[in-house]
Amino acid sequence: MTENGIADRREPSPETIDFIWAETREAVDAQLQLVERLDAKAFQSIGVGSALIGLTALGSGALLTAPPPGRWYWALAFAVFFYLLSALFTFLTVNVRRYRHGSRADELWPTMWQEEPIAIKHALVADWAESYLHNKGELGKKAGFLRAALATMALEAMMIGVTLAWAAWRAAGQSALS
Repeated sequence: MTENGIADRREPSPETIDFIWAETREAVDAQLQLVERLDAKAFQSIGVGSALIGLTALGSGALLTAPPPGRWYWALAFAVFFYLLSALFTFLTVNVRRYRHGSRADELWPTMWQEEPIAIKHALVADWAESYLHNKGELGKKAGFLRAALATMALEAMMIGVTLAWAAWRAAGQSALS
């Protein structure tokens, strides 16, 4: 940086390139590992939501034999709605797939086989920086969809709880009247 805050456009020294290369060579791979972890969390989320809906469906016989249906039907309808939203957000989470991997040997060899190692490192660092920035945006989208999937799954769980509480309350009220 110069005194007025404008970036200096000189070429970096070989030591600078070596340092940045050593510090950042695994950054893009770490981002791609994060992609896999976020996908796993999305699948776990929809698995929990599916289990909740499935258990509710198994118990629906008891719910349907309870006293005349009441407000719990609405809560159950909202639970199914939130489950479907959670499934949609899970689908969107796992389908964010436009990641850059950075240069690999098959890309480097044809174009840089006659270059000096420092020039290759410089090209790699520049490519990794672009890849990292691109992937950061994609990871932001993926994380946003995952947050939405988790939030709607939590709302689904809450609505199932409300459904069961209302059905139990109505059944208890009807038993007391008998």
